[in-house]
Amino acid sequence: MARFKKGETGNAQGRPKKVIAGQTLDLAYSASQHVPDIPIEKKEGSINFQIGDWQPFGSDNLFPNAVAELTRKSPSHRGIINWKTIYTSGKGFISEDEKLNSYISAVNPSESLKKITRKLIFDRLMSGNSYLELVKGNGFLNLFHKDSTTCRVSKDGTKIKLFGNWKEADTNQSKIKTIPLYPEFAMVDGQLRSIYHFKSYEPEYRFYGVPDWIAGMDAAGIAYKTNKWNLSRLDN
Repeated sequence: MARFKKGETGNAQGRPKKVIAGQTLDLAYSASQHVPDIPIEKKEGSINFQIGDWQPFGSDNLFPNAVAELTRKSPSHRGIINWKTIYTSGKGFISEDEKLNSYISAVNPSESLKKITRKLIFDRLMSGNSYLELVKGNGFLNLFHKDSTTCRVSKDGTKIKLFGNWKEADTNQSKIKTIPLYPEFAMVDGQLRSIYHFKSYEPEYRFYGVPDWIAGMDAAGIAYKTNKWNLSRLDN
């Protein structure tokens, strides 16, 4: 147990001000950390629909990133997503065909089908969408998981746009990679590529899925904000 000299509090930000009787304590935590709004797909002809060659996911096109951040912050929500991922992915895949077993153990140079599947399931449970890239070459087919926060659907719904930072996409459109949706393939970076888009069905949504827990968005937000608030009270 840490011991402090008389007059010291152990507070890394310095000793808090003495509270006068009846005074409201000013907590360090701000509730401005945003719980994402439910995304609404923009329709052709709506305001700003023509900005960029992709279908925005959320009013600011950052709904997947906001959901990923919420999943990292809310302990109970993160625990549920993790355990559902483990239960759904199971122990992996096995076949009586030795050649198929060999392929299952390395569907790309560094990952097995089990690892890829676990990532796809986690993304699907977290955001309602997951993306699998298929790369064809000289007699081989490699499978790669694509981070769901980096993927957006093209306006015509036939391609996937990939970019690492969608906050800056409008000014970096030449850097956005485009890969067709399966079963179409196109030559990208010297290899034939396609992406399969897994999405959770939701009425009124054509381009994206939404997470099954969408109705509990506020509850997940309350969980992490309550923890932050309590920590701030302890610091004070």
